[in-house]
Amino acid sequence: MREEFVYYLWQHRLLPQQLVTTQGEYIEVVHPGTRNIDSGPDYFNARLRIGDTLWAGNVEIHVKTSDWARHGHSGDKAYDNVILHVVIQDDASPEGAPGHTLVIGNYVDHDLENKYEQLMASRGKVPCEPDTAQAGPLALEAMLSCTLVERLQSRYNEIERLLAETKLSWEEAFYLRMTRSYGLRVNADAMEMLARSLPLKILGRHRDSLVQLEALLFGQAGLLNQSFTETWPRQLQNEYSFLQKKYSLNPLDSSIWKFARLRPPSFPTLRIAQFASLIHYSQGLFSRLTSIGTVGDAVALLMVPASDYWKNHYRFELISPPHSSSPGNNSIWLILINTVVPFLFAWGRDRGDQNASDRAINLLSQVPAEENSQISFWKSLGIDVPSSFHSQALLELKKNYCDRRRCLECQIGHQLIRSKG
Repeated sequence: MREEFVYYLWQHRLLPQQLVTTQGEYIEVVHPGTRNIDSGPDYFNARLRIGDTLWAGNVEIHVKTSDWARHGHSGDKAYDNVILHVVIQDDASPEGAPGHTLVIGNYVDHDLENKYEQLMASRGKVPCEPDTAQAGPLALEAMLSCTLVERLQSRYNEIERLLAETKLSWEEAFYLRMTRSYGLRVNADAMEMLARSLPLKILGRHRDSLVQLEALLFGQAGLLNQSFTETWPRQLQNEYSFLQKKYSLNPLDSSIWKFARLRPPSFPTLRIAQFASLIHYSQGLFSRLTSIGTVGDAVALLMVPASDYWKNHYRFELISPPHSSSPGNNSIWLILINTVVPFLFAWGRDRGDQNASDRAINLLSQVPAEENSQISFWKSLGIDVPSSFHSQALLELKKNYCDRRRCLECQIGHQLIRSKG
């Protein structure tokens, strides 16, 4: 039996009510205590009735009683207040151990243990495959609500590090992350490099001129270092030549941009042009995006067309059939999921504004779920994935629970282990 399984039994009170210590005294678990994941006893502030006495203190759990000495607890003052030693096997009487020991080997429901071991031995993509949906909708929704908040909290931690880097400038941090999101997965790093080479304050000075914004962005991207025959790129080239000297700018190498195997609407040239238009048409972008309440508000703000040149171009000097120069719905959904929602959630947490954090979660419930192999897998198990609230929560569940075999901390696993049959 694994020690983690004993934690689970103790915390969820899955042991019989009639328990007896090795000293022959009856135990009533009034409260199992609070799980401690740091150094020190496993459970703090437990309340136990042992014999006729009500005890308050800590509980330590081991596989064997001899582990008390082996783990160096004898003489460690952090363990002075341990009132009960819970073990699977009683193999010794170590010096300095608590006066009360409970051996649970004979009290364990082996049906629970067998179900747990089956999960641990599973070789599926997730331990509970293919029975996941049998946990029921209540357990699924409860767990997904937890993992979604955990995912947003981890994004908040990332944003905090970015804020430290930008000297607590929310606008600059948002600019870095938003630019990255416009690069999609393939050119995300290159777009962030572009943003870092071109401070937001410089773009802000030229917000009213779309030609100057494009010149700055394309020039810094290293995409104007060639001979052009068309009027628009030549105009950008001339503008950048002046602005580069004015701000002492050093352009990136154009080789960082990837075009191969991308569909034309995802080409970095069009994405850069779209981002230039976003800056041009959206004064106070961060404050506007953190005040939105619906996906419709976000779409209205983000679906801005690039300059006219890009209505029949995807790359400089290569004419294409007429097409929309605005970001598509899928692009906007990804920007919302990866940038807008995390920043809105983080803004709410930082300001103590629960309404903002709640709006972030509500936005995800309005955005369609992503389509990828992971989400298809969950659907194959009978899990409904109607929105990005669910898809993002499932991605976090897989990464931080399923892949790490944390079934005992998962409400889905908990429900499956305790289910009858």
